[in-house]
Amino acid sequence: MDKDEAQVQIANPFENAIGISITSHTWGIRRKVQRDEVHVQGPDGASVDKEVLSLTKRLLKSSQYDAICTADRRIRDELEKVAVPSQLRRGTYLIPIALLDDVDAKIEAYRQGRVELIEAFIAAYDQAKKEAEKKLGPLYKAHQYPPSEDIRACFAVEVDYIAFGLPAKLESVSEKIYRRESARVQAKMEEAAVAIRGAARAGLQQLVSSMADTLTGRTASGASKRLRDEAIEHLNEWLDAFKFKNLTGDAELEDVVEKARKLMQRVDGETLRSDKAMRASVGAEFARLAQATTKLVEEIPRRKFSFDDDE
Repeated sequence: MDKDEAQVQIANPFENAIGISITSHTWGIRRKVQRDEVHVQGPDGASVDKEVLSLTKRLLKSSQYDAICTADRRIRDELEKVAVPSQLRRGTYLIPIALLDDVDAKIEAYRQGRVELIEAFIAAYDQAKKEAEKKLGPLYKAHQYPPSEDIRACFAVEVDYIAFGLPAKLESVSEKIYRRESARVQAKMEEAAVAIRGAARAGLQQLVSSMADTLTGRTASGASKRLRDEAIEHLNEWLDAFKFKNLTGDAELEDVVEKARKLMQRVDGETLRSDKAMRASVGAEFARLAQATTKLVEEIPRRKFSFDDDE
């Protein structure tokens, strides 16, 4: 039987995780510039055909506004670190229940901090508007700058916690619809479970392969590749988080993770940079781990799978 046709047992990842959807609203500061508002010349002085142009302007320059955008990006980066890779839509994160309290605290801190950043932006808004009028010249349009209260109302954060599955009430409303939708949801969950397991295996494969290449590879000049502390920290963070993020009960990957964790505990970055023999030895072990995880990635089936609790 082809391995893609084989039926594999994968724990339902949604039993121990919850979805978090976060949407950050801002006042947009870019506007389209009408073609008849500008005159563009090429280097030879000839006019450029404005039909081929798509022009925008930034209404104002504000470090306070940029700080809000940075906070929005940072919370998403934080959620990406703890979320389980999944097929959920952009802006929705699959969070292990064991990490939920910590994640919720991060989100609340972000929301409160964002309010302070918004107020700092509002306080500097009038001055930024005056500076924009000077910089934009004829492209400045007063009607594009609402009152500060209207600006404040544009900023908001929406957070939704999402449980997966069908509402129990549906069964009492229509047994036929419930059976049909249950089968559809089950199929989607099974597909997502395999994708989640595959993403976890691919994630570790990429990390250990990169570490093996760094420790054993050479630059074009023949020198050893630079080992960065950030790479070591990133791998350690991934290994530490795996016990929470192994939602599909992947025992085979857990075995590789344990080997990688023990390997990382033996040495530190300074030792690997200064001890050539240790560097070569650890690099060879990482290369073997990379081969093992590559094999696990290749074993992930593309169809016909079932959850443990279906047996």
